Amino acid sequence: MARRWQVITVELLGGRGIDLDPPPGRDLIAPPSTTFAELARAIDLAFARWDRAHHHEFALADGTRIIDDAPQRDLATRAATGGPILDRVLPGTTAVKPLLGRGDTMRYVFDLSDRWVYRCTVTDKIGVDQLIGPRITGPQPIRGWGDLPDQYGRIRPDAERHRGAGGRRVDDEGNGAGGARPAPEAFEPGSSRRARRAAERAEARDRRDQPDREEPRAPRGPRGERGRPRHLEFLEEFGASVAEPVDVGAVRRAWARRDIPSLVSALTGADCRHVLQQVGACLAGTWRASNGPGYALCEPMTAAMLSTITQLELRGWPGDDVLAELIMARLRGERPAGSPLPLRLGALVTSIAAGGQRDGVWLDVDTGVVWPASILATRAGRDWTGPIAPPVEGDDALGIAPGHRWLHLDESDPGAAWSDRRAFIAHVGGGRTEEEIVSARALGRGAERGPEAFYAAVADRGLDSLWLAFRDDRRWGRARAALAAEGLRPA
Repeated sequence: MARRWQVITVELLGGRGIDLDPPPGRDLIAPPSTTFAELARAIDLAFARWDRAHHHEFALADGTRIIDDAPQRDLATRAATGGPILDRVLPGTTAVKPLLGRGDTMRYVFDLSDRWVYRCTVTDKIGVDQLIGPRITGPQPIRGWGDLPDQYGRIRPDAERHRGAGGRRVDDEGNGAGGARPAPEAFEPGSSRRARRAAERAEARDRRDQPDREEPRAPRGPRGERGRPRHLEFLEEFGASVAEPVDVGAVRRAWARRDIPSLVSALTGADCRHVLQQVGACLAGTWRASNGPGYALCEPMTAAMLSTITQLELRGWPGDDVLAELIMARLRGERPAGSPLPLRLGALVTSIAAGGQRDGVWLDVDTGVVWPASILATRAGRDWTGPIAPPVEGDDALGIAPGHRWLHLDESDPGAAWSDRRAFIAHVGGGRTEEEIVSARALGRGAERGPEAFYAAVADRGLDSLWLAFRDDRRWGRARAALAAEGLRPA
């Protein structure tokens, strides 16, 4: 059976902030072995991109990105807009055919500063016996239409930057450097040169004075307002699929085993906004291990940590600033602020929650031992009206040595639970899908009727696991902030 080659229709939607309507296009044929790097080169040449010294990237409909040799930490930009902290990224050597079938669309961007945006669609497949002409070994254009703009917007050679055949610049007087062939302007008489420049300045003034001769602008909306160029809307919206919440259990298991590949796999393409405290702690705790057997994954680990810092700073919950400083210190190889305490923050949060809103726990800030206040009060004879006292120093039965310092932690603030519920409603309502917006409205109505109605709405919408992870993350942040206030940090 003859091999079937893909026909990829590529349309240039716009660049440099200007839409191209109708967009020029090219039909390219691609052998089955074509890689994204080869396809990018073929597109650049087919659309007369003569200066190819720029980064480029492809994006698939599911958000997967195919990049060139640019560092991944420099391209992990979706975190600032609420996207995953670690994108699904493939190298340019990946083959095109296994990822795209007939009718599938992808996005191609050339020059990440000017942002020339292309829409690429697999429109057909043809057999090799249908090809006419010399033997084709790579992707080639077979049809084309439309006018192609210069990638820098130039419509004529710039006399002041024109290079002669020798590659040397021509000065303002048109004189080439020694050994270089002068530009044509060098042979122009001085009077003609001055007249030509005066005419160019007059033409520029006329262009400014006549609006109908101005360069195209962004299209107007239905009310006449200027909107964003359509090619930039396509750039931002295509591939921006809603990420699934991260599997917190998988992240914690990878942290416990110091399994860097499993940790990177669990974080890739997942939404971590509701568990940044827990994810950030895992990244900071495994960073040293990434310089060992997982050194090959140092680049995605760096990207994940930088993205986590960005989202922590944008979120601004209690304890987020402390964790952001800790992660940055890990990246820089510096000693984090605060005295280390042999304590797991997750175990401390669980103990505080189990101790109730009033009792809480007593934390030995010298050893990291946590004592539930209810146990200590029962041992000493519970006084239900008086405040809960710290453990008795020198209690041999409990193994408490004299001279230790104690810190009481609880969830007695009545506004903490209320703020957690309101923050969760805002988090769910910040999604892109209609289902998330409807869920946020239902949770808001439940919160107005009281905690029980809110929890019932959470269960009805199937958001139990998301709410529990969200609530725990808020508790992690409050506990981290309370330790930082005493100059401590969990080791």
